[in-house]
This record gives sequence, structure tokens and C-alpha cells, in this order.
Amino acid sequence: MLAWKNGITEIEGLDIGDDPVLQALMNLSQGVVVEYETNEYGDVVAVRNWEEIARLMQQSLEMVAGMLRDAGLSEAEIAEMEALISPMFASQEQVEAFAMESIQLYHLAYGWSPLEQGSPIIYDSQLPNPFGGEPFPALGELALINGDFGEGVVLLHWKQSVDPQFVRQIMMQTLVDMAMWMGNDPPTESDLPDPFVVEDYAEIVFDVESSWNRSLYYVRKIEVGTSLRTDSKHFIDLTYSPR
Repeated sequence: MLAWKNGITEIEGLDIGDDPVLQALMNLSQGVVVEYETNEYGDVVAVRNWEEIARLMQQSLEMVAGMLRDAGLSEAEIAEMEALISPMFASQEQVEAFAMESIQLYHLAYGWSPLEQGSPIIYDSQLPNPFGGEPFPALGELALINGDFGEGVVLLHWKQSVDPQFVRQIMMQTLVDMAMWMGNDPPTESDLPDPFVVEDYAEIVFDVESSWNRSLYYVRKIEVGTSLRTDSKHFIDLTYSPR
């Protein structure tokens, strides 16, 4: 069993200053410890304390709702915010998808067949649906770029993209379910964004001898209609000390 503790969330280029509401929204999961299990290959197989995580997240959401009331927001506005966030921890599957996002990234290099330079592994994958419901089918690829660039350390490239053939029908069903839950009119095909593109990319510096990541740099590009968003994360093993 392993544990992962969430720290403070910071968004580059965004200055939230001393705004306590924005700080609370950005750090709903701050301090939450995820206890999870892996198999013999290092694949993440289960979150042990998902019910505790759901309870802590609900408490955090209720705290933020109270702060928004104090700030003068209407009950309708608060209910809309809660409707967007609550599905993230409404079930075991959603809690695991939410809690394991960073952890699964860190474990990307584990559990694969031996890699050879020039022969990437291509596989079918899935991306969690952030609004609940059926996940998005995707195609993934893991490649060995440099066999050894220093004392048993290798460079891996990983990428993943959603299958556009199925995204529209999954998005439609998701939006219909959300509209029913919120009591709104169901959407139509014209309400769906076009295009809808999600692409992931990661560079992993992996220590073969210790079987641990030296570092991982991850980028996600999301294109929805005319909107383009790019998110990135960088993991560094601060406990590593050179041989």
C-alpha cells in the first residue's frame, strides 16, 4: 500500500492574491491523503480510502459554499457551482478518477512489457469523463527514446488522444444526464462543441536501477470549439541523491 498527499495548487500566471474563496476553490483537495494499492508490476489497482476522500471533499465543498454565501452569492449560483463539482466525488468510480489523476501519471512507466528503441507500444485506452458517465475511448503510445543517457537512466515518451468518432455521442449523453439532474432542457446536437480534442503528452526520466521516476513532465491540450487550453504538470523526485 502506498500513500499520496495532495499539496497546495498553484496556477502559473494566475494571481489569486488574498481572496479566500478562490484559494479554497483551488485547494479543495489540499491535505487529502490517497491510500492506494499497486500490483506486482506497479500498476495502480485500487484506492483504499475512497469513502474517506469523498467525505473530506464534501466537507470542503460545504465550506466553500458557506464562504460564497458570506460573499453575497445567491443560492442559485452556489447550487450551480455545487452541481459542477459534486459529480467528481459522487461515486467510487468518480472519486478514484479524481483522486488518481496525478498518481496515475506518476505510475505511467510501470507495468509494461520490455521496451525497445524504435518499437513503441500502441494500445487502446480510456480517459475519465470529468462530468461522470461513460469514459472517452483513446489511443495511447509509449516509446523508448534514449536507451541510456547516464547511469541506468532512460528517457520515455508517452502520448494519448481521444477517439473523435465516439466523443460526440458520449458528450451528448453526458450533457443530457446533467440537464435532467439539474432540471434543465436537454441539449441538441447543435449544442455540442466542434471540434472536441484531448491530447496528452509526457516525457519521463526513469531510473532503471531503482525502478523509480527521476522526473516526469506532462502536458494536456484541450480544444473545445474555438477554445484552446493547455495544462501541464512537472513531477521531480526531490528525494533522489546521485550515486
